[in-house]
Parts: sequence; structure tokens; C-alpha cells
Amino acid sequence: MDTHNKMTRDFRNKLQALLARKANHKCMYPGCTQPAINAHAISKEYALRGIAKDGILIHPEPLRLDEDIYCRIKFCEVGTQKASTFKGFCKTHDSTFGALDKTGINTLGDVFLQLYRSFANIVFVDNAYLASARHAGDHENFNQDFELSKPISASRGLSLSYDLLDGYNN
Repeated sequence: MDTHNKMTRDFRNKLQALLARKANHKCMYPGCTQPAINAHAISKEYALRGIAKDGILIHPEPLRLDEDIYCRIKFCEVGTQKASTFKGFCKTHDSTFGALDKTGINTLGDVFLQLYRSFANIVFVDNAYLASARHAGDHENFNQDFELSKPISASRGLSLSYDLLDGYNN
């Protein structure tokens, strides 16, 4: 097996382990060390159920064989219980988004909370990809300095959200 195929396999295996529902992650809220729970990045009650058919959504899944350069997309069914979930926050900090799950997005404050949760989801997935690449021995395709030089990025959005959340009452 050549080095590229081994790196690709190692990357994929690590990524699957990090994104698995049973994986252990800590809360992303600054200073919190509690275990993160499986929570929805998009409200199950007010968004996902509204577009689901019999509790099922269609989810794009990228496919690529180790030796293929081009990626194909397969569309799979996923239940609303599993759709858009990630382990970003502990139970206490996930409750910050309770209004979104009870009444949907109705105010500018709700828009802010949804953006905050979406940034957290993107950063969570990006961190999993970065850890997987490092595990596979690929350090050159991820440039942290470049990420920090961008005027806007998910990680900067998440940091801004933390600052704005301090003292925020919905």
C-alpha cells in the first residue's frame, strides 16, 4: 500500500471516530470541562421536522475511493433525531439555545443564537478534520496562520459569539 492510500485511510478512520455519536468531547464553551452532549445545530422542532417527510430527511454524503481524485455525492436518508447533531456543548450550555427549540427564530436575538450554534458546529467539524489530518501525518494542508489571517472565519465568528453572549438575555 502506498503512503497516500494509508494516509487517506488513517484520516478517514480518525475522522469517523471523532464524529461518531459515542465519541467523548468536552463542552466548547470557554472554561467549561463538562462532557458535551449530542445536540442539534439546527432546531429539530422548528426547522428539521418542518422539512422532514415522515421524520426522514435527505442528507448529502461525500464518497471517494482512496485512489480517486474526484469526490462523488451520495444522498442518504437520516432521521430528524440524528440530523445536524454534533457534540459541541454540555447540557447546561446547550440550554442557551432553548428558545430556538421552543419557539423557533422570531427575533434578532434568535438569529444571533442560531449563528452562534452554527459557528460552533463548523468549528467542531473543522477541528475534527484537523485532528484527523494530523493523525494521518498530513500537516501541510492545514495552515492555522492562514485561517487566522482571514477577515472572517467560523473560529472568529465563534469567538465573537462568546464575547456577545456574555451578559446576553434572550
